[in-house]
Amino acid sequence: MKSHFRFLSPLATRWLRLGWLALLLPLAALAAAPGAASDPVFRPGDRWGVIGDSITHAGAYQSYLYLYELTRHPDRPLATANLGLSGNTAADTLGRYDWDIAPFHATVATVMLGMNDLGRPMFMPTGPVDDAVKARNRADYRRNLATLLDRLSADGARVILLSPTPYDDTAVNPANPPVAGINPELRAGTAICRELARERGLPFVDLFEPMLTLAHDRQSKDPAFSLISPDRVHPVPSGHFVMALEFLRQTHASPTVARIVLPSANPEAAPTPENCAITAVTRTAQGVTFDCRENALPFPVPDELATLADQLGFTDAFNRELLVVPDLPAGRYTLAIDGTAITTASAAELAAGINLAAFPATPQNAQAHAVGVLEHERFALVTRLRVLPQWRQFRAMNNCPTDDSPEADARFDALLASWQKEKRPLASEFIRLNKEFKATRAEANALRARRDELARRARAAAQPRSHHFTLTAVPAAD
Repeated sequence: MKSHFRFLSPLATRWLRLGWLALLLPLAALAAAPGAASDPVFRPGDRWGVIGDSITHAGAYQSYLYLYELTRHPDRPLATANLGLSGNTAADTLGRYDWDIAPFHATVATVMLGMNDLGRPMFMPTGPVDDAVKARNRADYRRNLATLLDRLSADGARVILLSPTPYDDTAVNPANPPVAGINPELRAGTAICRELARERGLPFVDLFEPMLTLAHDRQSKDPAFSLISPDRVHPVPSGHFVMALEFLRQTHASPTVARIVLPSANPEAAPTPENCAITAVTRTAQGVTFDCRENALPFPVPDELATLADQLGFTDAFNRELLVVPDLPAGRYTLAIDGTAITTASAAELAAGINLAAFPATPQNAQAHAVGVLEHERFALVTRLRVLPQWRQFRAMNNCPTDDSPEADARFDALLASWQKEKRPLASEFIRLNKEFKATRAEANALRARRDELARRARAAAQPRSHHFTLTAVPAAD
């Protein structure tokens, strides 16, 4: 069984395209080699604030990471809030800190900004800016980002700083020729982030270079390949998956779902069980039966990302659900879990260990996929609700009241009507989006209740279950 959940709704995609335009109108701890021991990013009872611009606003990377935590640590409650807003710079983010970020009281905060501080908006529509403007933009970015990090730390959050993601200026896309000069500024922003993290002793995750390297490698074989949408700025689901993978890799997340190891006649030769409880082991001439309750689930990779996940070695790197059965007589054995045939393996393969996460038919994978469907629906609501703070900020930036009174609505409606009369760019689109904002506002309480109910259901669906394993010898061929 494979999962069929996707993460980008049509409304979210429109905000990705238009949100930044709307607003334009008015590592020391992770320096060790991959796999080194590290404190867990999330602890029981944590509150994770995900701060950023449009790449976070409707960005599936945070949902993939939340789903990873949900399936890997179902006993560890984690509250999360999407605090990304389309179009935001570090300065814009500081401007909404008191009313949008601080009220969540994050104990962990991830921060990813820079595309709007140093990226495409600085180079359009007039082309590359001069060195003095670039220097000023970098200085402003560093100063505002430093202030944001310090405020979060002062408010008690453990902060993890993420680099900007790259602008894809190399994918072949005749409909949208690339703009020169953006990636050097984003690379400079990545260096600023690394320096700020080092100065403060904060974890740092570099998304820029790994994504750029992977894209260039694939484009050498397929010039149209991209981890980024046709606008060359916003990652597509595969790009967000790579972002999540890099976060896990660079924060040294545990690769182990569980290690199911049956007792051996030579205990010193076998690994020890991990993150599971094994009971009722019975060996017969026909094979072995036992029960096992694993404390985690494998990560459910969505269908559209399965090939990429395989190419990147995701299952071996972060989805190790190992079954080790020593001391079986030579031959082949059929593995069944809860009566469902899963695979056939030799005694030698079972003694070395097989990764159950690689077999879609396991009940553990089916359970994880069900959790993924619930998380997909939750995150779609989370993304939709982000239009409320975005529209509040948009109004404030255009000197309009931010309350929900009829008078405030009337004043803003009049402003948009004047834009349409003056034939300003995208005025008609803003009027349509303003109607969608009002519709979301009217449903906000019901949407929040549904979001929270889905979170509760997903956590309940992720709770450990006991399964019955059977290994039956396959009769030798005549």
